[in-house]
Amino acid sequence: MLLIGVQIAAKQFHSFLYWLVIVASATAGTTMADFATRSLGVGYAGGSLILFASLMAVLGLGYWSLGSISVETVSTPKVEASYWAAITFSQKWELHSVTGSPP
Repeated sequence: MLLIGVQIAAKQFHSFLYWLVIVASATAGTTMADFATRSLGVGYAGGSLILFASLMAVLGLGYWSLGSISVETVSTPKVEASYWAAITFSQKWELHSVTGSPP
């Protein structure tokens, strides 16, 4: 979350910071997926539903509050926060983790 805050606060694009946030959000997302499937005991089906519902909630709230979910509209901190939340819930690695398939 700290890196996402730094990325949002940055006044210009820094590729190293961007990719650092991608790696951090993938790690956070995978950790959340593992927590849901293993620690909450909901299994792969339950974890998939939680992940799907979380992503739909982020996209729905983004569309409702911002009027768009297009990546082309990422120009304010509020829109960028919504973007990073969607990225965190939709990373490839966590999708594999929550469905039990290898990456």
